Amino acid sequence: MPSTLVGRDADLSLLESQLDLAITGGRRIVLVAGEAGLGKTALLEQLAAALEGRTPRVDVLRGLCVPMGESGLPFTPVLGLLRAVQERYGTERLVDWAGGGRRALGTLLPDVLQPAEPSDGLQLQLFEAVTRVLQGAASEAPLVAVVEDVHWADESSRGLIQFLARRLGEVPVLLVCTYRPDEVTGTQQLRPFLADLARLPWAVRLELARLGRPEVVELLTRLNGARPTAEVADDILRRSEGVPFYVEELAGLDDASLPESLRGALEARTLRLDDPTRATLGLMAVGGIRMHHELLMESAGAEVEQVEAHMRAAVDVGVVRVDGTDYAFRHALFGEALYADLLPSQRARLHAAVAHAIERRPDLVADGSREHAVALHWARSGDHERTFAAAVRATGAGTVAHAETLGMYERLLELWDLVPDPEATAGPHPTVLTEAARTARDVGEFERALELITAALDETGPDDVPGRIERLFLRAQLSADSLRAGGDDDVEEAERLLDSVEDPGFRARMLGLLATYRLNMGLDVLPRARAAVEACRAVGDDAGEADARTTLGAALVVAEGSDEEGLDELRRAREGSLAEGRPRLRNLLDTSDALHLMGRFQEAIDIAVQGIAEARAHGVERSFGTYLVGNAAESMLATGEWSRAADLLAEAVTLDPPSSHRTHLDLLLAWLHLWRDELDQADEVLAEHREMLTGEAEQPMPQFEVQMAWIDGEFAIMAGRPEQGWADFEAFADHRELFDPHRSWHVVAVGAAAASRLDARDGGDRAAFVRELAGGLAEVAMAPVWRGLAEAELEDSREGWERTLELFRGTSCPVHLVPYAELRLAEHLSEERDRPALRALLDRALPASRRLGARLVTSRLSRLAQRTGLGPSQEEGAAAPLAALTPRELEVLRLVSAGRSNKEIGEHLFISSKTASVHVSNILAKLEVSGRGEAAAVAHRHGVAG
Repeated sequence: MPSTLVGRDADLSLLESQLDLAITGGRRIVLVAGEAGLGKTALLEQLAAALEGRTPRVDVLRGLCVPMGESGLPFTPVLGLLRAVQERYGTERLVDWAGGGRRALGTLLPDVLQPAEPSDGLQLQLFEAVTRVLQGAASEAPLVAVVEDVHWADESSRGLIQFLARRLGEVPVLLVCTYRPDEVTGTQQLRPFLADLARLPWAVRLELARLGRPEVVELLTRLNGARPTAEVADDILRRSEGVPFYVEELAGLDDASLPESLRGALEARTLRLDDPTRATLGLMAVGGIRMHHELLMESAGAEVEQVEAHMRAAVDVGVVRVDGTDYAFRHALFGEALYADLLPSQRARLHAAVAHAIERRPDLVADGSREHAVALHWARSGDHERTFAAAVRATGAGTVAHAETLGMYERLLELWDLVPDPEATAGPHPTVLTEAARTARDVGEFERALELITAALDETGPDDVPGRIERLFLRAQLSADSLRAGGDDDVEEAERLLDSVEDPGFRARMLGLLATYRLNMGLDVLPRARAAVEACRAVGDDAGEADARTTLGAALVVAEGSDEEGLDELRRAREGSLAEGRPRLRNLLDTSDALHLMGRFQEAIDIAVQGIAEARAHGVERSFGTYLVGNAAESMLATGEWSRAADLLAEAVTLDPPSSHRTHLDLLLAWLHLWRDELDQADEVLAEHREMLTGEAEQPMPQFEVQMAWIDGEFAIMAGRPEQGWADFEAFADHRELFDPHRSWHVVAVGAAAASRLDARDGGDRAAFVRELAGGLAEVAMAPVWRGLAEAELEDSREGWERTLELFRGTSCPVHLVPYAELRLAEHLSEERDRPALRALLDRALPASRRLGARLVTSRLSRLAQRTGLGPSQEEGAAAPLAALTPRELEVLRLVSAGRSNKEIGEHLFISSKTASVHVSNILAKLEVSGRGEAAAVAHRHGVAG
């Protein structure tokens, strides 16, 4: 056990207790936060030492993220875990545990298994295989799986860690992730990743603190064998600022030679080594903070004995440690400092040496990151031709790391004019642009994808008709998804050109793309969807047929209102030959939407959440993932899981989703603001999108336009602006043929509410127009609910609202409709002065609306109760809101009562400040208080103050 670790007893106890929980109850996660030098690695080494000889045995696996450019190399930390399992249990058992995913596992372990061919579903297969391997190892002995320095993790590794965190199940695994919190600030990708893990019920956060003076004195005593003088202790405490690593570095020097800066402490250790040894360490720093022994030897180009002597010297002075077959800097800061000290010419030469070494010995680097590593090393060496060739190989290495692959495409395009005959290596420039556009689309970079596909179309020659057709369809869909005009023109040209193409297989695929586009744009789609299914079946394209069935199923539900038939087509597609990746995710997206529209909200949530996990696994969280978040959140709002929906929405926004996806998320957040009685916030969000209803939007998509008419109309009614609500209804009515019947019924209810209020004011007959329009809508699953609401609005009587309440309570409907109907009924009971009935209603409705967090209703019911003298007692009013808070809201309330800002709450709980703000707003609504000060007072009264 390391004898120099001090001040970490409580931290070690937490890790041990979490391991005990994992052994008895299934997987646990600990997120260990600590700035550089605080001893994260030392703490985990002490845990490993404490577990040696434990009965039952506990195995410790380690994976380390290696920085390279803006992020790490794909899957490097995961490879460390797999190699540890292989070393412990042997190759045969590892392969057996991988099961049907063994070929996918070959992308990381090509020396063990033949890699699978690249495919859309390869990454998901890989994630499942890694999960099964760890589950298999955990069945032999409990595991502590450590992933160090996740602030350097690549996007693909982060996705796999998230997958493991959810899918390991009830097996004895303690997953420990370490990171530097100072690296998290401002990082769009890492903060949502950590927040996602921190929200899991089986996750805890452990934040390492700096040492105080007593701990610094104890550490110096252990290091030097004698208690330091007060002067020395104070000086080292001041200069180290309580960072253990700096304390150790400063302690090993004579008082007279204490450096003037902490960087000097790092240099002082390496200056004990001779120049040849420092040169070898510089080469190791170029390779990362960790390097395989044989790769270092291959890169050095020197005698093995000579390099080994250098590394022995580095180990002896404590700069490097040996970990299996790898060398690792004892602290990442050593590697960073050594790399910074290299001259530019040295860096270029050493990067080239490492690139050459990997090309000679590809078995020394995981297949999933090999070509990326080679390309990055050649790029830093300044060799354009070799960088170009390696980047071409990287783009063709598979689709398990989409974000990194896009980076490789961008590098290709940057170097295109700087290398001789690039097409001989990479293929035609328009083809490279097209593939880059597809990859940019997959990672959610829609604007960049549009730029790339437009450039590809500009370069497409007149003889390449199929290429032009396919690129036109791609640009049309990207334009729609980016809420830009031009898509219809591209599709019209593509259809015209398609008439001249004879290849039936190509025609079948293009018919599928055409049907998908028309579905998204609210155009007549069923004939083309059926034609696409038949065309694919005729040429034996099973995958294309399944994908076309997804479009057909969605069209039957959304466009036709044939719910069960459409759901059956979606299921047949999913159970048939539907390809993994994009086709499957689109099916999950459309299925969750169909289930929501049919009022099967929990099923919709389950499907959407499954899709979110798969989107992460495929590296398309920012594109498909954020869209699926919108679907999941919409159904959560319908079932009353408002806090969960708010968290999902707020974190999805931090991913900077594409325009159309952001619009979906914004509108749902605006709806939530409305029903939480945050009218100003709702108005602010809706104002950004009202151009969709005025005809000023460049390219609105019908599904968002109808959603905007419904949500903005609801806002207008509740804000006392029926004229605005009626204008929203008229904007919808002018183009009602574009909108699906399900959401159209929502807008009918809004139109009924506006018509009733305006007709009562001016004696008009807008109600007749609402009823006429409703009569032409399809009788879909939820039509009785929305028709009942519309009729209650138009009749606006006690009897009408009583009938509607009875309807709502006897069917599946969005949960907010019951408290809303109770509010409308209460208004009539108040007018009729039926106090017994009103009191009974208030006793039931007020607590229910508080639990839901529907402050829009709660505040109005409370005011009505106060006007009529039927308000709850002071004791009831104080206790009920607190009981309605969720565990997470109680945690936030404690921090509010401690005076923490939203930013500080976010940092403490690992959520964004926007998510923290959502929680605070929800708390204020449930407590029925006007500000944070009143909320803190309630917290103090009930003993939950921080």
